[in-house]
Amino acid sequence: MDKKKLFQHKGTLLFLGLLSLLVISACNLTSLMGEPPAPPSVKITAPTQGGGIVVGDTITISFEATSSTEEMLIPFIELTLNSVNGESVASSGSMSSLGKISPVTGTLTWTAKQAGEYTLYLTAYDAEEKASAPDTLKVTVFARPEEVMSGKITLQNNQSYDILTQVIEYYDGDDPDFVAWNFPEGWSVQNPDMDEITSAHLFSVANEQQKSVTARLYDLKVVRKLYSDALWSYDNADFFMATGELYLYKRFKTPGEFALIQVLELNDESITFEYVLFDMP
Repeated sequence: MDKKKLFQHKGTLLFLGLLSLLVISACNLTSLMGEPPAPPSVKITAPTQGGGIVVGDTITISFEATSSTEEMLIPFIELTLNSVNGESVASSGSMSSLGKISPVTGTLTWTAKQAGEYTLYLTAYDAEEKASAPDTLKVTVFARPEEVMSGKITLQNNQSYDILTQVIEYYDGDDPDFVAWNFPEGWSVQNPDMDEITSAHLFSVANEQQKSVTARLYDLKVVRKLYSDALWSYDNADFFMATGELYLYKRFKTPGEFALIQVLELNDESITFEYVLFDMP
């Protein structure tokens, strides 16, 4: 081997030797310094998945953020709409603040402005702006019923009452409960005693008489019922009513596409109820 080739061969060996030393040194340095800390984690603790609210309502989200090491601070937590980089709707802290020691707990709120299906994304950030994997919450927002008119009436036995040309009659039959009967054309009524029909009898309100029927109109259970595909099927039916119960009716004439009726008092001589007529936007 001539001197030139020998020199090149020695140079190659020297380069490979130095490269090996650098790799070994880097590994030893990483071993001494340890792995870089992982991003924080965050969890939505309340509410549970699958909930619903009505337009205009505010949902409160409880959370807990945790760092991967005791020394790591969490200065910023953000709630965004429909994606990680979506519209920021709420936050806790700021990236310019010192931050809090893990675990960090708190609440954030979001007010629904339009009906639809939404996903809220919650993300925590450490002081180096490393983001956690987001936790998500799916929320159904229902349209808010629009009240047309409301009132309160007491009917004597066999007396009728005209609500916007729609006559409600009743009588005291053999059953101890009064029966709303002979509903005219334009009404669709559900009979809760027939299993094959979705009941329009919503729930008992006997122990909560202080809440008006107008306020009950915005109860989530009532609104969910309005979205049911199989809610209405009869054009004319007798309907048993009882004190402290809430009933929902479908109207085919306007104004007032629906009627919500709450029975306040019922005896052998009379029935007293509150009603609200309303539309769904």
